[in-house]
Amino acid sequence: MPGWVRYKPAADWLAAHRNQTLSANPDSTLDPASPALKLAFENFMQKYGASSGQKTLSAKERELLFAKFMRILTESKAEQAAAR
Repeated sequence: MPGWVRYKPAADWLAAHRNQTLSANPDSTLDPASPALKLAFENFMQKYGASSGQKTLSAKERELLFAKFMRILTESKAEQAAAR
């Protein structure tokens, strides 16, 4: 998207972890029970929270955010597959 700039902490995290989870097992990355996916999400949330000054999320809020993250990830993967 022209002119769009990714939030710097997110861009840094993505750059550092870009191939780590996907290269390990591309088919399991959309499994919400995947320990690697949960760990990547938790690491991102810790770094994001520390750098953004946002309030600490409750366990319920984190679960809701993770569910939304999974929904977006699944939709994105479906859109990419349809575009091929």
